[in-house]
Amino acid sequence: MQSSVELTQDLVRFNTINPPGAERACAERLASLLEGAGFAVDLVPFGDGRAQLVARIGGTTGKLPLGFTGHLDTVPLGAQSWSADPFAAEIVDGRLYGRGSSDMKSGVAAFVAACTALADKLAGRSGWSCSLPLAKKQAAPGRWPWLMPRRLFLRSAHLSWRSRPATRRW
Repeated sequence: MQSSVELTQDLVRFNTINPPGAERACAERLASLLEGAGFAVDLVPFGDGRAQLVARIGGTTGKLPLGFTGHLDTVPLGAQSWSADPFAAEIVDGRLYGRGSSDMKSGVAAFVAACTALADKLAGRSGWSCSLPLAKKQAAPGRWPWLMPRRLFLRSAHLSWRSRPATRRW
């Protein structure tokens, strides 16, 4: 089983800059991990090279599942040069460098690593749901209305997400 740091490194190595996005390969990597742990996974295509991922496990009548949401796309690299390769995901002096390492691939890696490690316990409880929509709200207007009618997003769940990047020491 991979640690959340190792999974973050894997995810950072995928170029998911939006535009154009190209999250499908990254979402497929996560889908494979989640399916291998017993999750039901929906990988929904949304344009060339793009996909949304929804994963579920467990669920008991009358109890709300715990839900996590995040995104796999990243912002462009910017005009200034990087001191490290933005897709190498190297750890230098205890810090992981790369595009998406603080927003939000590390957050996605943390909850996916934890939930795959605990899948057998989650299966018999109120449940767990994960939604990785197409892109950040500001990058894909109208994304939520597309998900909701198709019942891909969590309708009744306790939600948790990380909305601000933070400096991380590994």
